[in-house]
Amino acid sequence: NILLATKSIGLETPKVAALTANEMVDPKIQSTVDAAGLVEYVASGALGPDLPCIIEGPIAFDVAFDPHAAAHKKIDSKITGETDIVIFPNMEAGNIMGKSWIHLCKCRWAGIVLGATHPVILGSRADTPEIKLNSIALACLAARS
Repeated sequence: NILLATKSIGLETPKVAALTANEMVDPKIQSTVDAAGLVEYVASGALGPDLPCIIEGPIAFDVAFDPHAAAHKKIDSKITGETDIVIFPNMEAGNIMGKSWIHLCKCRWAGIVLGATHPVILGSRADTPEIKLNSIALACLAARS
């Protein structure tokens, strides 16, 4: 679970963005329905008191990261500009965003897969030695949860 993993690295109440193309639920856009369902699931208390988070969705990328965008769109967000975790609508979107951050922004990066009995390191063939080391370190931290 990502919330257990983030707790193990010191984020007690992470701010989570369930990303979609916009902030309105539209039954014709499945990602908005899924994001709203995830927010509803968390709000129901299904995760229990030991895994607190602040989650918003559906939420567009600009609103999740830019308070000016949220203000311009008149969206009252508790996470904008302080997002810790992003949930993408699909693996392709997440992969594209991650690789754009690595290559265009020169971000430090680590990648693990959660949900198995132990964290799994799943790197790209093009990962640098630094990314590989970061991923091993993150997996070790996540395994403490």
